[in-house]
Order: sequence, then structure tokens, then C-alpha cells
Amino acid sequence: MLNRSRSRRLRSDGKAQPPMGKGRLELASAETSRRLTGSTSAEAVLDAVGRATGVLGGAGSATDRVTIARVENGTFTPVSVSDRGLPAPPYPLDSHPAVRKAVQAQRLAVCRADELKSPAIDLITESGTRAIGCVPIWSGGALFGVLCINSENQSFEPDQLHLLEGMADLAGLAIRDTQSLGEERTRSGELRTQVSDLTLLLDTARKLAVSLKLDVILLEVATAAAEIAFPEARGKRRAEVFRLEAGRLSRVAVYDELGSEQSAVEFPLSSEPAILKAVETGMVVTATAGKPAGAPAPGGQATPTAYAPIPAAGRVFGVLAVSSGDRRRFDGSQLRTLEGIAHLAGLAIGHARYVEQIQGLEAAKSEFLRLVAHDLRTPLAVLNGYVSMLEDDTIPAATLKRTLTIMHTKVTEMNLLVSQLLDIARLEDQKLQLKVQPIDLTQLVRAAVQTMTPLDNGRPIVATDVSDDIHLVGDSNRITAIIINLLENAIKYSPRGCEIEYSIWAEDGLAHVAVKDHGMGIKPEDLPILFTRFGRLPNVESSDIRGTGLGLYLARQFARLHGGDVIVRSEPGIGSTFTMMLPLAEPGPPSLDETAETPVE
Repeated sequence: MLNRSRSRRLRSDGKAQPPMGKGRLELASAETSRRLTGSTSAEAVLDAVGRATGVLGGAGSATDRVTIARVENGTFTPVSVSDRGLPAPPYPLDSHPAVRKAVQAQRLAVCRADELKSPAIDLITESGTRAIGCVPIWSGGALFGVLCINSENQSFEPDQLHLLEGMADLAGLAIRDTQSLGEERTRSGELRTQVSDLTLLLDTARKLAVSLKLDVILLEVATAAAEIAFPEARGKRRAEVFRLEAGRLSRVAVYDELGSEQSAVEFPLSSEPAILKAVETGMVVTATAGKPAGAPAPGGQATPTAYAPIPAAGRVFGVLAVSSGDRRRFDGSQLRTLEGIAHLAGLAIGHARYVEQIQGLEAAKSEFLRLVAHDLRTPLAVLNGYVSMLEDDTIPAATLKRTLTIMHTKVTEMNLLVSQLLDIARLEDQKLQLKVQPIDLTQLVRAAVQTMTPLDNGRPIVATDVSDDIHLVGDSNRITAIIINLLENAIKYSPRGCEIEYSIWAEDGLAHVAVKDHGMGIKPEDLPILFTRFGRLPNVESSDIRGTGLGLYLARQFARLHGGDVIVRSEPGIGSTFTMMLPLAEPGPPSLDETAETPVE
């Protein structure tokens, strides 16, 4: 196309065309630049270069051929052949001398007909070709390919070779620009995706920030995860939230666009290796399963599923599982987004729990104040009545002693309640100090029983197995408070007429004091409530029983301050046994430290 025999280089008036000069070169560059303008891909650039080269050759005979080949990994692949327009298989560089010379020399190379014998040559050459010129196409400092043009002459004119090199340079620049444009478009697309994801994350964060109900939060998390992870798979997305408790996972929220089964699901954590790995590592894990997380897969088919652990308040609350019905796999951006959603969920869950705890404490405080007012008002009313009768001298002399005993009992009740309130305040402020001294435990327990006997209300306190000579070192007032709280609890929850039994013994370096009642007993699920602040049994049978819920809490706290504990064994309908265990005193005389005040930390 660029080279024709002199007999064919004629103008329309029959005169010979002049050789290509400076003006012709400028026209060639302008024509190539014009065709390259607007090319948005490497393929478009190569096509434009081929067409421009053909036009600049003269009459544009279909027998001339321009070939552009991509060079990589020791091969060249023709990607544009002027009169064929079809790509060809890759050929080794050694199969084409002109291409090999151009690549090795990194500059223009020309081969004559006697060197052109191979299948690759057959593709590029045409009948009558006597020489081929190849010039490397460089783009961004790297070899991109070669531009090859055949000639019917044994050689090329210098200005033709100059033009060939110029077009290769223009092609390289255009390819570099299109590659940069493509990279910029890719970056712009990624940036738009990131902005979109961040917008959705912020929107999710705003929704979670105003949600205080756990079920609302979890559903919002599942919805956001499905929409953000697979924005292009609308109608095929599924996300679930599983809560982890006692080594088992239960589904607590689901967002499903496929109409899959949404019945309750519960299964052991150990049965799902992918979820187990996510929980143990704290990282997002992907897996393909026919039944992700123990539930039917979308569409009933195996599908890639991502599992993101949800951290909340220093522990794993559960797992967020996301999948798509079109079986799309996850990329790094999606996994990072899911991880972000899971952390947002953890913050929202922690916030909701905190608010719930605050509300619970407020409710407990209100209930506590109500109970304290009731427990103080009742004995005060009795005392006020008897004081009025004493002032009016309306109490018969025969009943005066009994009246004074009742008044003393009511004062004792109020004193016990006030002592509990003071003790709980000291514990909360960390100002409680133990006055440590040697103690005869048996005598101390008997004194506590004597204190509580007027308050037994027809529930006699009896000893069943009491060992003497049991000694320990501790704060006698606090240990007395433990015994009194256990006895008071037994009196409250025992039917009138039933005995309350206590026993004292030593075993394995510990002093034991057990208080047994024959009351309603405690259900296993209610046992954790017993030793909490304001802990009261949530059942109808105990709803009318007075009390602040502080007695057992203080009993355990005081025992633990002494290095011991309070435990309970109970059987519903039979009764309960509360046992205090404290370390026995070391043999020998007491040291100075044993009579000192010990601050509680």
C-alpha cells in the first residue's frame, strides 16, 4: 500500500506521482492523528493506524497489506490485518525474521523475499511481496507490538520508513493514552463504587444509631449487608444474622429476596467449619455450601457465602451471612464492606444493650425505692400505733411485755434494712473495711439465730448438726450479716409452721454454715438471678413476699471478701439450702494483722 511499482504510481491524468516528500509526511502524520483522535481502546488505535497507513499508500489497492501484531511472552499475535480483519493464533518470534529483528533490535527492521518463508509469513505477505518492514510500537516504556507493511520493491524509500516509524510512535502514544484513560475510568468506577458503599454505610449507621430495639437493628443489618454487597443482583440476594449463645447459633434476622424458607434455625457452631473459623479468627470467611449456615441455600443450589463475625462488648455476638442467588463470588472490596457492616452492627448492638441496661437499672431503682418505702412503712406503722396506745395508756398491763417485744422486733427489722442499705452503698463506693479478728463461728451463728428468732413468724429455727470449736479470722459484723441474710431469706420463703434448719461443720479447710428451708424451691433457670443486686424471683408465688433483693447479693459479696462464697442447692416444690463457706483460721495465736482494719478493693 505504501509501496507500489513505478508503473502504478500514476495520477489520474496519467502522469507519474512525485516521490513522498516533506509535505507528504506532514499529511501522513495529520491523517494518522485524525484517525487516532477519539480512539478509546488499544484495539481502536490499532485499527485506526492500519486504515491510515492504507490510505497514505496511494490508490489503496486491496492487494497491499498492513499488519499490526501484539508481542508478548516470546510470541506475536496479528490483531489487525488490512485485507482480512481477523485475528490469528500467536506465532513464535523466531517464525518471522522481520518481527524478530525489530523486537531484538528495538528499532525498524526490513526483510527481503528470500527471507520470508514460514506460515506466519503467509499470513502477513501477499502475492508479489518482495520486502517487509516492521517497526516496534512502544507504549509507556514497554514494547506493545509491531507495525508491518509489505512492499513490491526490494527496498523502501527513506521517507516511507520515516513515515512508518512516525506512525508507530503515534500509535504508541495513543495506546498509552487509551490505557491511561482506561485506568482512569477504572479508578473512577472504583471511586464511584466506594462513594456509593460509604453512602450506604453512613445511611446504615444513621439508622442503627437511632434504633434501640435489638430485632430492628438486626433486620437493618441484614438488609444493608445484602444491598451493599450485591447492588447489581437485585432480586437474588439473601442475608442472615445468627446469634451465638452457649456454642450454638440461632437465626435472629433474615433478609431474603428469593422467598426461601425462613423457619427457625438453630445448630451447633462446630457443625459449620467456615462459621467456626470466622468466630475464632475474627475475620470474614467465604465458603460454598449447599446449605449455608444450616439453612436452605438460595434457589436450593450451592452458592458462595461470606460469614462476618459481629463483635460486641468484647465478645462475638454472632455472625452475619451474605449470599447471592446468581452464585457470584466476593471480591476484596465486598468483604471489607461486610466487615465494616458487621462492626457497625456490633456497635449498635452494644449501644442497644447499654441503653437496655440503663433502662433496667432505672426500673430496678424505682422498684427498689418502692420496696424500701414499703418495708420501712410497715414496721413504722406498727410502731406508731403502739406508741399512740402507750401515750393513751390503753394497753393492758398483762399485754405490755408482749407489746414491747413486738415493738423491738419491728425496730430490728428496720435496723436490718438500714444496715443493708449502708452496706450496699459502701460496696458501691469501695469504702467498706473489714475489721478482721478471731471468731468462734458456732457462737456467732447462735447469736444470729437468737436475733432472728423473734422474726420467724411461726417458722422455728432449729439446729440439726452443729460442730463446736470452729474458728476463723474475719469481720464478725459482716459474717453475722451473712447468716442473718440467709436466715431472713429462709423465713420469707418458707410456709408458716415449717422448720428452718441450720448446721455447722468444717471440711477441707473450710467452715460451712448451711441454712435449709422447706419452701417453694427455685427453678434452675432462675438461679442466676438470686445473687444479683435487686434480684427477686420472677414468679407469681413470690410476688407478694416483701424484700429488696439485696440480702443474698450482700451475703455472697461479704463471703467472697473473706475468700469464701455462698452457694445454693434447690429443688422446686421441696425447698432450698444456702451454704456459706469461709476459710478456717490457721493454727496458732492470731497475728497483729488479724485485728487490723482491711480496706476492700
